[in-house]
Amino acid sequence: MKRFILGFAVGAFLTAGLYFFFSKDKWLHSTVGRVFDKDVIFMKDGSIVYGRIQKEEDDVIFVETDEGVFTLPRWSCMGIEKNPFLKYLREAM
Repeated sequence: MKRFILGFAVGAFLTAGLYFFFSKDKWLHSTVGRVFDKDVIFMKDGSIVYGRIQKEEDDVIFVETDEGVFTLPRWSCMGIEKNPFLKYLREAM
């Protein structure tokens, strides 16, 4: 019985994963992407911002976090680590 439950759980997980990756549903991709994957912005003051970069300009970065959308001055950012999965989402949308 344990093998059946484990097999069912693994099969359900794989089916959901395949549906997610082959689905053309933009809402599904953006919602799941926001829950699991975030870009990381390292600030010069030592803080770290986790969020989804919406838009980058020469002097400012627009970041969507759980608290809302913020603008960060580029001069205050030490580095940006973009999530490769979000790159896929940005191209799909």
